[in-house]
Amino acid sequence: TNNTTGCGVDDQNGGGGAGGDGGGIFCDLAIIERCIIRANMTGAGGSGDVGGRGGHGAGIYCASAEITACTIDANKNGDGGGGETGKAGNGGSGGGIYFSSASPEPTISGCTITENSTGSGGQNMGNDGGDGGKGGGVYCLSATIANSVFKHNQTGSGMYDYGDGGDGGAICGSTLTIDSCSLVANSTGSGAMGWAGGGTGGSGGAIWCTTATINASIISDNLTGDGNGHDWGSDGGDGGGLFCASAVLDGCVLSRNATGNGGDAYFEGGRGGDGGGIYFSSSSLMPVLASCALCGNHTGNGGNTYEEDGGRGGNGAGIHCTSIELGSCTLSGNQTGTGGTGDPAGPGGIGGGVYGTTGTIVNSILWGNAPDELVGGSFTTTYCDVEGGWSGTGNIDTDPLFVDPANGDHHIPLDSPCRDAGYNLAPNLPEVDFEGDPRLTGYKVDIGADEFHTHLYTVGDVIPGSTIDVKVTGLPWFPATLALSSTRSAVPLETAHGTLYLELPPLWQGSIGTVTSRGVLTLPVTVPAGWSSGDVYHLQAVVGPWGGPWTQLTNCEDLAVE
Repeated sequence: TNNTTGCGVDDQNGGGGAGGDGGGIFCDLAIIERCIIRANMTGAGGSGDVGGRGGHGAGIYCASAEITACTIDANKNGDGGGGETGKAGNGGSGGGIYFSSASPEPTISGCTITENSTGSGGQNMGNDGGDGGKGGGVYCLSATIANSVFKHNQTGSGMYDYGDGGDGGAICGSTLTIDSCSLVANSTGSGAMGWAGGGTGGSGGAIWCTTATINASIISDNLTGDGNGHDWGSDGGDGGGLFCASAVLDGCVLSRNATGNGGDAYFEGGRGGDGGGIYFSSSSLMPVLASCALCGNHTGNGGNTYEEDGGRGGNGAGIHCTSIELGSCTLSGNQTGTGGTGDPAGPGGIGGGVYGTTGTIVNSILWGNAPDELVGGSFTTTYCDVEGGWSGTGNIDTDPLFVDPANGDHHIPLDSPCRDAGYNLAPNLPEVDFEGDPRLTGYKVDIGADEFHTHLYTVGDVIPGSTIDVKVTGLPWFPATLALSSTRSAVPLETAHGTLYLELPPLWQGSIGTVTSRGVLTLPVTVPAGWSSGDVYHLQAVVGPWGGPWTQLTNCEDLAVE
């Protein structure tokens, strides 16, 4: 903790030196387990005709490593050095971790990576300010990351004049494999003001990459940086949750991510960032999403102007792409940004659900996106629920009756028209829904990311003293019993009613009521004031009387106290 590398040397007649790398650990290859790497810093770049970059890897700098069960937090990279006649230095990249090699491929497992930051760019009073560093949590060429939490990491801002914000609020890399991770409330830096224009906001609020395979992960509440400007405005960063050329996503949730606003200017405002949930940049590769929910994402507003054209709002609030393949997905409550003021005012963004050119969409819900559901060229859409209607075999235009969409709950209840309305022979039909429940529990697959099934889940942040909703879905009119434990069983017990995951005896158990006619039971619960941040508790319910022919155990829901 609290280690700092040296700064680069200033040189007014040449290039400034780079800041030192590896504030906490500097090595070639390593195995790092159960360590806390906290509050380390790398040095700033030196000033000169050309500014030096800030140091990389404030927490860890290495060629490659296996990092397991570590906490890496509050590390900060140095800023770029100022430039006189040439470009100012960029901020250091990889605030938590910087991997310089893809061979052997680095791995991160079971880690918590929070509140790390990259450096801001150096200043140049002429026309070439430094860019913010990339990868607030991790910078890499290639990596496999599993069972890890990324929260409140951020990249540095660009600096005057024209510097861009750093990309990848949590992770910046080329080729990524991400499994069972949570990436929440990460952000990228804003672009700098310029004499004529300005720098763009950093893209990829959580993740910036070339290609990725992402499974069973949560990407929520991430934000890209705003553009800036002077005579002309620059653009907000693209990809509020994810920016990449192409990717395969399975069983992921992307919610409440947002892109930055376009820069204000005298003559022409910058556009709002595109792709509130996801921005796919490739025109030749086909991204594939299966059993994913993209809900409540937003694109940025266009920049305002004093005299001429206002900037347009960002397009593609859910997904911005050229082509796309969607199967068993839900896109709802996504909204594009408004146009900036001007003469004329900028147009608002379009493609509330999907903005693209071509695609194949099956067994999916597109409902309640604003201002529209699908915009672009030719989409082959079958067995979908699309608000306003869309031509194609098996499509419907009926309210899916989400459980509580106003509060972000897009599960479908028993009486949803999307129940048993999908196509069982869809290509690459997922085996499970977005929560891991089995598909095809009825005679036909359900439309959307959620398959109605006996299930337990919670809505709300687990903060001592706050209220969360514990929800159980299952057969109507059946009684439900809830149990709480501090430990999962090392060997889950198989019963006639399903798998029992809790260590017995539980800390508490009791009846919580009867499942309603819609197949949903909601129980408001106050999180005990005595619970501490970092604690993890486990919930499981049984729906029906023990020993009954239709009784089922639910999944086990983990409650991580914030």
